[in-house]
Amino acid sequence: MDRTPACKRQGPTISSTRVQFFNLNSVGAALRCTTNTPWTTDPGATFADWQGVVLCRERVGSEYFRYFLGQVKRARLVAEAPAPRDSARVQFGLAALAGKPITIAVTSSDSESIFHVPIHLPRAERQLALALGECNVSSRSRAYRVRGHAFVCLIAASLRNLGCELRHARV
Repeated sequence: MDRTPACKRQGPTISSTRVQFFNLNSVGAALRCTTNTPWTTDPGATFADWQGVVLCRERVGSEYFRYFLGQVKRARLVAEAPAPRDSARVQFGLAALAGKPITIAVTSSDSESIFHVPIHLPRAERQLALALGECNVSSRSRAYRVRGHAFVCLIAASLRNLGCELRHARV
């Protein structure tokens, strides 16, 4: 595995109008603020906090994207590096490093909790959520229904380890 930093592995790129840039957006008032991750086509409006390096994606099919790290200078994509191994995990990490953790709404009743996740979970966390719970198909977002206090605690701990902020509501 190549452990050379992404900024050292960058090469020239031809920018496409299909390239989208990872962005962080805080919504709401100070105490009820949540973070979501809208992708943007404007490289100047993107989250590029570390030497202009930003996570990028380009649509390569109706449901598939090619992910890569790009260098943005003067609101223009000028270079790219190979894709990160786990682009979903990178999104959570970038948000946590920026001090804007991904917000996950958790609705709980006496017998279960539902975790509403705004973006795809990394594979390991998704597998854990599906092993201990189930995908909640009645929800418009990615949601996982988990029954049992011990299982809910395990899922919550794995999400906090990703750097997420959990917002709880009772129903």
